[in-house]
Amino acid sequence: MERSPTLSLVTDEQADEDLKQIYAMCQQAMGGVPHLARVIANCKDLLGPFLGLAGAVAQEYKVPMRLKQLAVLRTAELNGCAYCRSIHVPKSEQIGLEADKMEGVSQKDIPDDVFSPEEKIVIRMTDEMTGRVGAEKNTVEQAREMFGEAGVVELMMTISFYNLMTRLAETSQVPLEG
Repeated sequence: MERSPTLSLVTDEQADEDLKQIYAMCQQAMGGVPHLARVIANCKDLLGPFLGLAGAVAQEYKVPMRLKQLAVLRTAELNGCAYCRSIHVPKSEQIGLEADKMEGVSQKDIPDDVFSPEEKIVIRMTDEMTGRVGAEKNTVEQAREMFGEAGVVELMMTISFYNLMTRLAETSQVPLEG
């Protein structure tokens, strides 16, 4: 199904000098300017901070990238975000995330035999933070035992950021990447 954006994508030609610098940084870091960045550029004062947070969340600190990608894919699935899936399914494949795990997070009922205890906590936290806004105390405690407090914050920031992304992408009906 063709997506019809509800907001314009700011083109290179429409960009002022400040925005052109931000676009150049995107080009260098990501190989292009994502469509969602072009939508956010309609309020260019927010684009730089948004990209800064995106870059920080995309780093691996205490939580392995494969686990963060599970959280991202699950968030995209729960929120029905085709745009996020269009970016993160290929990214997950690039980092070697197994197909059964990518398929598993796309199911309503998570298959018990596919995921490790660590992965199950990440998925449970994602489900709780996405569906109920906040994770249950027991879930946070189990995550803290696995990842430490810094890791729990990293995981919560990842889930929260991708809930923001899905809402921006779906509300603006930004075209899929690729």
